[in-house]
Amino acid sequence: MLDALQVGLKAWLWPGISAILSVVVTYAIYRGALAAFRHFSESRAVLRLFVDAAAGALGAVFPLLALTGTLASAPPDLPLITGIHHTATLLLVLAITWATVRLTSAIGEVIVALNPVLEGEWKRARKVETQTRFLVRALKILIVIIGLGAALM
Repeated sequence: MLDALQVGLKAWLWPGISAILSVVVTYAIYRGALAAFRHFSESRAVLRLFVDAAAGALGAVFPLLALTGTLASAPPDLPLITGIHHTATLLLVLAITWATVRLTSAIGEVIVALNPVLEGEWKRARKVETQTRFLVRALKILIVIIGLGAALM
């Protein structure tokens, strides 16, 4: 029993180290790029609103992409590789769904921000805001259904 465990751990040594290293390096590069983007962009720019809305979700997507790629290149005869690869792919689908929902919320915020309430046009602005919130909510529900469907496949 102990010998089988040692053989399994020895087989996972380099693929495990490369998987952990790829996740850590990808996350560090993402955080550095995000900090540089936030430093050099205006706080109310449209692209900045999208990046800020999805920053947390994208912080999960990119490392999971790196992990999935690393696990795909691992030897197929490793113990538990299929289960771990399936779990990483499932988490990647859920993270992409989360990022897409956050980006959809940002679309609604941008539309509302681009249509401010002016003194004589508060009814029009309120109408645009209500329609936008309704459409964004419906789109988010559709995205979640598609994401959960993809995760269950």
